[in-house]
Amino acid sequence: MIGGLFVYNHKGEVLISRIYRDDVTRNAVDAFRVNVIHARQQVRTPVTNMARTSFFHIKRGNVWICAVTRQNINAAMVFEFLNRFADTMQSYFGKLNEENIKNNFVLIYELLDEILDFGYPQNTDSGVLKMFITQQGIRTATKEEQSQITSQVTGQIGWRREGIKYRRNELFLDVIEYVNLLMSQQGQVLSAHVAGKVAMKSYLSGMPECKFGINDKITIEGKGKGGGASGSDDPSKSSRAAVAIDDCQFHQCVKLTKFDTEHAISFIPPDGEYELMRYRTTKDIQLPFRVIPLVREVSRNKMEVKVVVKSNFKPSLLAQKIEVRIPTPPNTSGVQLICMKGKAKYKAGENAIVWKIKRMGGMKESQISAEIDLLSTGSVEKKKWNRPPVSMNFEVPFAPSGLKVRYLKVFEPKLNYSDHDVIKWVRYIAMTATKYAVGAAKRAAQVAQNAKIIKEPSGPELYRKLWSVFLNLERDGENDFWATHILRARFSVSNAYGGHIAALAMKAGCETVDPNLNIHSMHNYFIKPAHSDIPILYQVERIRDGRSFATRAIRAIQNDQIIFMGQMSFHVEEKAGFEHSKEKDMPNQDPDKLLSLRELIQSRLDEFKSDLTPTQKFWLKYKLKEFTPCFHGIFECRPVNQDFYHPLKPEAHEKPNFSQWIKTTVPIGDNPSMQRLFMGYVSDATMVETSIIPHIVTKGFTMGMAASLDHCMWFHEPSFNCDEWMLWEQYSEKAVRNRTHTQARLWSRDGRLIMTAVQEGVARQANAKMMIELAKKFMKL
Repeated sequence: MIGGLFVYNHKGEVLISRIYRDDVTRNAVDAFRVNVIHARQQVRTPVTNMARTSFFHIKRGNVWICAVTRQNINAAMVFEFLNRFADTMQSYFGKLNEENIKNNFVLIYELLDEILDFGYPQNTDSGVLKMFITQQGIRTATKEEQSQITSQVTGQIGWRREGIKYRRNELFLDVIEYVNLLMSQQGQVLSAHVAGKVAMKSYLSGMPECKFGINDKITIEGKGKGGGASGSDDPSKSSRAAVAIDDCQFHQCVKLTKFDTEHAISFIPPDGEYELMRYRTTKDIQLPFRVIPLVREVSRNKMEVKVVVKSNFKPSLLAQKIEVRIPTPPNTSGVQLICMKGKAKYKAGENAIVWKIKRMGGMKESQISAEIDLLSTGSVEKKKWNRPPVSMNFEVPFAPSGLKVRYLKVFEPKLNYSDHDVIKWVRYIAMTATKYAVGAAKRAAQVAQNAKIIKEPSGPELYRKLWSVFLNLERDGENDFWATHILRARFSVSNAYGGHIAALAMKAGCETVDPNLNIHSMHNYFIKPAHSDIPILYQVERIRDGRSFATRAIRAIQNDQIIFMGQMSFHVEEKAGFEHSKEKDMPNQDPDKLLSLRELIQSRLDEFKSDLTPTQKFWLKYKLKEFTPCFHGIFECRPVNQDFYHPLKPEAHEKPNFSQWIKTTVPIGDNPSMQRLFMGYVSDATMVETSIIPHIVTKGFTMGMAASLDHCMWFHEPSFNCDEWMLWEQYSEKAVRNRTHTQARLWSRDGRLIMTAVQEGVARQANAKMMIELAKKFMKL
């Protein structure tokens, strides 16, 4: 429940205040103003916790809307209510700004009385609210009206009131698509997707039923044929009939009974403006424009840039509001521009050339050339300029996804007007979303180089090459980092190794803190599979910067989807303090004399061919041949129990425990950050496997898939030596319903506890289809 609701202007002055619960006082008003609105550093998180009080806030224009509570409340519900509240105010008095709120404060308090009851959200539908709250004041509803309102709130048509009449019946339908694109200089699409919506305006009398049909071969959730973004110059591709939609969301008025069979959407429309449908697609996108940047460094003090823009849509269409932004080096002293069409201007404050074209027809080409003069300064030359991508904005009247409206019909039997009496308008608009960017060749070349490394044979040369690139990040601004050298664990799939994703996130976080601070804990969530052949963007959020501690939140984004989230805490090394540690009886072994894991597996296959069951034999061969040299090229591992995988000694793997000696393949020295990044990489390698080994070896379990879900690490020692053997001890105490829970400890040779880790993963038994796929992959190996 919401304890209080406040509306502020951009100065932090309270415009609207309403307290619903006794546990929230007026002091909360000042706390939010001081710690959020007037904060020294911009607050990016929509939820702020202070003194056991949670502040949920959104910002519309220059107005802050904040909900306060001290309860454990559903955050999604609160944000849905805040956005609905803002939309309701806009439907009453238009633009949401300070002046309109002051002029309509009586109306806003009336709305709050209706939409919140003792902190619990009630009806927020503006169509229903307008029936008994007018702009001039509140009107007491009669018993007949109250019963009518109740039926509309609880019934099937709560979004439209009866008795609406218009002199002229009109219906407007807009298909609006926002294109996101990231492309290399060579034209390779690194990521592309379209986020679209169907927006409508209905001015129809009575209670009509509308029906419109879309492409005959539209499919949901990737059931259609896959494909990538299309940059073809053939405009006929825009008329294709098949559209694969990854996900979609409909307005509550839509009836979906015939959507799967007839691809028709039937609904009784709300009155006025509304959003009927949202959808997203990543397949077979026809890109409206191709941008080709060419950069030539003439000398240390001069650079030539040429950018060519080609339109890929039909010649009968006309693009508008085209803006191309070309980045320039920070030491630019002057720019000479020549453009074939439009106007161009160099903006020194933004380090960019802005090229604007009012209109451009389909299948046309235009270009701009620039000579850039550079200053020779030592400080600039020391820091190499990472070329940001060329970005673009535009509006084009067509749908890049290929979605088409086949028909739009209106039926109203009671008022006796037909579909022919309704004036209908349909238009398509494509525009840029967060980015439509074409990058320099460097990033694409690094991805291609990464694919070559994976095929190289194992050995010292490969290990040195891996260590030179696998933790490289390209900085793009203050808090953003690009990763292009992403290692994959297996040959048969292009999925990236989760431990590498986590290690790169740790590296990105370390780049934003004081070097005297070291990671002492990290909490990770693996959200979606990552691909090793597509760059990953790491975004770092600076949560806290204190004298002793610092906190960072990291998001990894690939193809505009969050694939990984982590939170790191850093601590300065303190000189004195209390200490205690558990004593550990270390194995009396010389790790250098033990067989490595791969040597151990090979020996089992050579010595016990007749004693291995088909499942055991398949698993051992799979482990030996499937995993890439890159996966084990970062670290060496030697099992403590050399009877592991022994078919005649089942007692060696009856329990879900797995201990091994580990160290780096290439010396990394005493750098505390590198030591932690190394363990971040290693810690995800065998923790899920530890919990399923007894089931594979003794119970005939055939693993169809396995993945890490969440992963936590705590570093106890300020520094440790990864170049020498360390004991990595793993054990699983619980596995239930395919979820595994594994704990691990890292010990030094002298018995010091260095690190603790906990991981939850998922592992599923292979069904018949999975077994066929595994067999095919194995035959390829």
